[in-house]
Amino acid sequence: MKGSSIGLALVLVLAASGCRVFAGPADYADYRAIRLAPDDEARLIALQQYSERQPEGQWANEVKVERAGRENETFELGKSSRSGLELYLRVYPDGTFAPQARSRLAAIELIERRRREGGAQAEQLAAARKQREAELRRTWVTRFAGYWSSTLIGLTGWGDTIPEVARQNPRFSRAFGAAPRPRCTAEECVKYYTSQFAIPVPGGTRVERTLSLVLRLRMQEGKLQRAELLLPSQGFSRWYELEERKPVTVGDGASRAAAASWAIERLQQALAPLTGELMPVASHALAPIPAPSIGPSGELTDTSAEDPSEPPKQLSGMDAPGSAAGATQADVSELVKPKEGAAPDMVFAPLGVTREGQTFEVPANGSKPAPAAGSGEVMMMDPLAVPKNDASAPNDANEPAAQGGAAPAPAPAGAEGVQAPAIVRALQGRGLRVVLFAAAGGASAPAYDGVIIERVAPAAATKPAAPKPRPRTP
Repeated sequence: MKGSSIGLALVLVLAASGCRVFAGPADYADYRAIRLAPDDEARLIALQQYSERQPEGQWANEVKVERAGRENETFELGKSSRSGLELYLRVYPDGTFAPQARSRLAAIELIERRRREGGAQAEQLAAARKQREAELRRTWVTRFAGYWSSTLIGLTGWGDTIPEVARQNPRFSRAFGAAPRPRCTAEECVKYYTSQFAIPVPGGTRVERTLSLVLRLRMQEGKLQRAELLLPSQGFSRWYELEERKPVTVGDGASRAAAASWAIERLQQALAPLTGELMPVASHALAPIPAPSIGPSGELTDTSAEDPSEPPKQLSGMDAPGSAAGATQADVSELVKPKEGAAPDMVFAPLGVTREGQTFEVPANGSKPAPAAGSGEVMMMDPLAVPKNDASAPNDANEPAAQGGAAPAPAPAGAEGVQAPAIVRALQGRGLRVVLFAAAGGASAPAYDGVIIERVAPAAATKPAAPKPRPRTP
């Protein structure tokens, strides 16, 4: 009993002097969190929590000293990042650098917000650009027809040579010399454009299509007389499918007629600015159109280009004039030179054959050797050249046949299979005749749809009738 009184008295004395001998459960738990912190960041947080919860705790002084000693280091390490500044403000909410940390954090948040807004705007621009490119691919024939129709009708120098026309019309020269490169003989220059696309089908997946367009200039005695925009294999139907995203069934006369009328209307809209200068022609009979004698070069066309006159996105396996490789502009004067005959693929040397069927080598000088003893007469076979392509090739022997449904080798006028146009609308003015036409429908009709712009001779001026002599009065 006496010992208990002494212990109680000692506790009272220590309490009166301001000393704590035992820590409470909460004090001990907060301090224990400091000692068991798994990393440096967790220790800083535990120190701040102890300081806030246990300002008079058993280890308050120890915690205060450690926190004060680590403040500068914590701020310097974290002042350049959001996470570092947020950690500093969490563990030193009223610290020496708290105002500066809040200012820096606000600046970082502003930068990040602008970056997010910029990223969202970039995504919107990318989506808009993708949509625009798809729209350009969908409408490239409309833009192409409008561009070339106005350019060709407005040419200065009809009836001149192609180099002279190019010299007088820089816009034409730039566009015609660009890729896909024109290929020329003395009678014609041809550019091929091809586009692959797909159209959705109700209840199905999609239908793959190929649309081909041929731009041809035709000369007479080397001088420009006629220009043609030709869409082979019922190209107006393919044009309608490409732009309207609706299939035209082959052999369906009604859908074919609707597509042809739609395309003719588009062409008339392209010519609308020239309405005052081009007057309708009451009737015009269009002769069958021979196919080009020149095949395509194999270059591919990016039909998403904004302006058909400047194709900066041309895709080509060769360094062609006007291609994306940055080659120099085509020299149009070189395009009209007739092509030389292509070298044969194989040449067999002369062969000698005896009457008995035995062969022997012919001397290099080609002289007829004396027959071998008992062999009788010998027969000489001339060298044999095997061309690379057969006679139906559309161009020189080195080039493939026309792609994408382009027309076969030229056939004479009135040849079997060439059908008369089903729709013909003609306009005339400026010394030119403009003919819009669609071929007759049918599952196998090979004729063209398109536009023809040709030079016409001015009508002969009629001389006024001579005045009748007046009767003489007596």
